[in-house]
Amino acid sequence: MWRAGRARSASLRARLCGVHGQPSDDALLGLDEVAAWLEVDSGWVARAIARDALPVLGFGSRGEPVIVAAEVRAWLRRPDPHGDET
Repeated sequence: MWRAGRARSASLRARLCGVHGQPSDDALLGLDEVAAWLEVDSGWVARAIARDALPVLGFGSRGEPVIVAAEVRAWLRRPDPHGDET
């Protein structure tokens, strides 16, 4: 049982990609990778996740968020709820 959990964790880490340019839509990213991609600090990304603004696929065994690049792109394209206020 312990080996299976460890294998899943290693498999997840193997699928998490380093961000070099634009990640593919199906890329699984960690918090630091999303921060590097968006050129913001990781605290900003963590706050967006905590406010349920940035969707996550789930969380790894150590509590780290797993984020799909396509979801980040969709989140960035969302309409601004205050955009029409003048």
